[in-house]
This record gives sequence, C-alpha cells and structure tokens, in this order.
Amino acid sequence: MTSLVLGALALAAAVFAAPIDDRDTLREELSAWKASGAGVYAAANGLFPEHVDGASEDAELAVFAASKAAAIALQEAHPLAQFSVDTPFAMMTSDAFASWVAASRPARNASALPESSKGISLATNSVDWKKSGCVAPVKDQGGCGSCFAFSAVAATESAYCLAHHRRRTLFSEQQTLSCGPGDGCKGGFEFESLRWIASNGLCTSETYPYTNGQSATAHQCQATCQKLPMPFLDVPLLRGEDTLEKALNTQPVAVAVAAGNSAWQLYKRGILTGGCDGTIDHAVLAVGYGAAESPFFVIKNSWGNRWGEFGFMRLLRGVGGTGLCHIAEDISYPVLRKPHNNLNQKWRYDPGTKQLKHLTHAGFCLDMGSDEGTRAHLYTCNRAIVLQIFDRVSTLL
Repeated sequence: MTSLVLGALALAAAVFAAPIDDRDTLREELSAWKASGAGVYAAANGLFPEHVDGASEDAELAVFAASKAAAIALQEAHPLAQFSVDTPFAMMTSDAFASWVAASRPARNASALPESSKGISLATNSVDWKKSGCVAPVKDQGGCGSCFAFSAVAATESAYCLAHHRRRTLFSEQQTLSCGPGDGCKGGFEFESLRWIASNGLCTSETYPYTNGQSATAHQCQATCQKLPMPFLDVPLLRGEDTLEKALNTQPVAVAVAAGNSAWQLYKRGILTGGCDGTIDHAVLAVGYGAAESPFFVIKNSWGNRWGEFGFMRLLRGVGGTGLCHIAEDISYPVLRKPHNNLNQKWRYDPGTKQLKHLTHAGFCLDMGSDEGTRAHLYTCNRAIVLQIFDRVSTLL
C-alpha cells in the first residue's frame, strides 16, 4: 500500500507539471465533483480536511489529482474492482481519511481477542440476506464515529426481523450511541453494543431518531422512549473466515474491518481483492457470500448509498485466517431464543383491558374473528372490538 500511495503522489505531481490545458481539465472535473451528489454530501458532512477547506485552488487540485491517481493505481493492482473519485471521500488525503475512519473504533486489548480459526471458507453455494426482507436500508453515520452503533443495530434489526416472521423493525442507533457502552462519537465496539442491546432492549428509530449525523460529539442519553425486549440468548465473539461463512448461513453478522485505506476510500464497485492490510478500524454488517469472477463476502456499510455498490461492498473470500481486510477478525451476532409452542409463553393476559396481548408483537392482541366461522388470529389491539375481550382465560393459559 505504501508503494501505491507513493505512486499516486508521483502521478499527482506529474499533473502539475502537465500543460495548462490538462490543469484546466482537472479544474473542470473538480468543479463537476463539487456539484455532484458526492461533492454536495462531502461539503454538508465536513469531509473536506482542514488544510484543504478554504485553501488555495492549487491545494484543492493537488488533493483531487492525488485521488484520481490513487484510483488509477488501485485499478491496476485490483482489476476485479472499480475505483473512482465519484465518492464523498475524494477530497480527503489518504492520511485524513485513515484518521477519520480510525476515530470510530479504539484499539482493543489483545487478551480480549477471540481464538482464531485458520480454516478457509470453501462453500460453493451463495447466501444473500438482502433478499430476505430482513436487511434494513443502508444508513448514514455522518460525521460521528458511530460505526460500532450502526453495525450493532444492523445486526439487531436483522435478528429481530428473523425472530418475528420477517417483520422488519428499525431500531435506534442514537440510543445505542448515547446510552450504551463506548465513547460516543470517539468510537466503540460493536460486540459490546450488541451485548448491551441484548440485556437492555432497544427503542425504535422512530421513537429515538439519529441526530448525530453532523455532530462529532455524541448527544446526551434520552430515556423517554419505550424499549422493546430482545429475543436474544447470547452474543458470541468469534473469529475465522470459515466461522463467518457458517454464521452467515443463519443470519447477517456484525464484523470489524480494516477500512482506513485508499481501497475503501475510492471503492466504487466489484470485488475488492487487496489493499487493506492495516488494523481493524471500522464496523459493518456482513450480509452474505457468493461467487462471480472470484468468491466474495458482501458487507453493508454505514456511509450512505453514494459509496460503493449503493452502500454495499464485495470482498474476496477464501483467503483463510481472518480474511481480507480482517473481515473475520471480530464476528458477533445475537443468538436467537428458540420459539416456544405453548400459548402461555406467547401471550400475556391484561386484566385491565381483558385482552390477550402478544409478548413479542407489541400492540397486537388475540382476535377471535367471526368471518367464515370463528378463527383466532393476530390483530392490532382495539378495546372496541368485542371479539378481543376475554372475561375468563383459564382454559387458554
């Protein structure tokens, strides 16, 4: 990666030694980038480093030229992927981008690391949880180092959805960030947040929306929303590429990656095959695996849908150990409780309303519908519906 960066700088220097017509072309391209969705987003979220924002035109052109040169060098080194300045991070130097990413995840004590598996993932099938209805849309952490909260909540949303007949509920990253473990916008660990969510429950994003998108200081915890309990037994912390593959056969999985590099900064599409050998500094959600030109894992990021494949990325699978970009160094996910078949563990009788309320489907009651004969089904709680009122429940519970 060092040689690649030096090559990019050499190419950028060549741009400034080129005829004035080439500089005019670069100036036009930079102007077009600033007016693009990526450029507008970058300006709104403070993704212009301090030494570039408001500086001379030459300084801006130098950074843009370096990003263009890095994209060309990356393309030559990793032809299965495409790299471009059509990204919100094009006007960040490689060092500034690395620092921005690293702010999301502090270093971890080696004694806390899970035991490594040396197995290589070899599955020939494919898994795509995006098609399940249990992967929430790509979200955007903005200028706060809250990737750990987004990764944990994404894993929570998928697990909760799978436990509730694929009925998707969006949960609160802001509550996880402001009230849970970690150091706010200075970073944290997704597996610690997942364990906190499993123990404490979580509010929905509707009742506790994300407000830290344009702030680098986590907002104070608000305790006014009603948390939903989680049907989770445990949150293991595992390691190994083959372990990740097995976990993805069951559900989407929170993982940590080494993302503070030019390969992630300028990634546009395709299968990333290298350029990310640093330490883990970012958390995402793994949502599947498959094969095209090469085997790959699929991750969902929290940098909005202007980055990568509409917010997703494919990484080479089958390298063994902790995988490419260390995608399998920290693997965590909620282990779901097995459903019980007896009625008493699914319903709670409310003597005040005389209704049988579902324990895991908030706001839903047992309704003895009378259409085409009496039949029991789940329906929105409504005391005005006579067939939801039960004076005696001893024969049911």
